[in-house]
Amino acid sequence: MSDNIITLMAKGITYYSNKDETYFFKWLESIKCVESHGGELDILYINVIADKVNDKALREMLALFYRYKIDMKQLSIFKSDKNKDWFCKTHAFWHRRVFGKK
Repeated sequence: MSDNIITLMAKGITYYSNKDETYFFKWLESIKCVESHGGELDILYINVIADKVNDKALREMLALFYRYKIDMKQLSIFKSDKNKDWFCKTHAFWHRRVFGKK
């Protein structure tokens, strides 16, 4: 992937308290590949620098998306030769949500 921006969408995120929302954004902003984010109505647009998506960043996005029930299928775009050994494991908790059925 070149140094391009991929925009992910998080629709209808549920926050259970004000602090839950605060910690969501702190977590999101701590992921090094996240360049920016912005919202419109109930959609949050997350701009990711594709070249900066390493294993650590991808694992954080998997956990964040799983925790907040964000559509994980869009993370499949980050599959690469470098990460496919762990990212595509069929027994991983995210596999079905990212890639569909086993």
